[in-house]
Amino acid sequence: MNSTAGDLSPRIVARPSSVGTAALAALLTVLSYLGWLGWDQHKYRVPGTTRVEGPYEPWQVVGLAVTLAAVAAVLAWRRMSVAATLTITVVLTLAWSVDAAISQAPTCLR
Repeated sequence: MNSTAGDLSPRIVARPSSVGTAALAALLTVLSYLGWLGWDQHKYRVPGTTRVEGPYEPWQVVGLAVTLAAVAAVLAWRRMSVAATLTITVVLTLAWSVDAAISQAPTCLR
């Protein structure tokens, strides 16, 4: 707790290691998302049905999950699990949301 004689309110100071951990987790999350899911935008119609699937294949989602689990595990091993978990969750949600917002209508339906 950082306080002076005249100031009794505690100050929250982010440790440089927490900020660096969050930045590293954010960078690795964005790169993982782009590498596994960000490049695939094609949806396709299932033959013989009216169902549309995609754009992701199951192996892409599993690959992203395993990659981010490994990132979280390494950062947790370095005793930075809270910063890593929160950052990965928020950044992955933002990356997917931005990707979904800017993607066009399925090409097979036009």
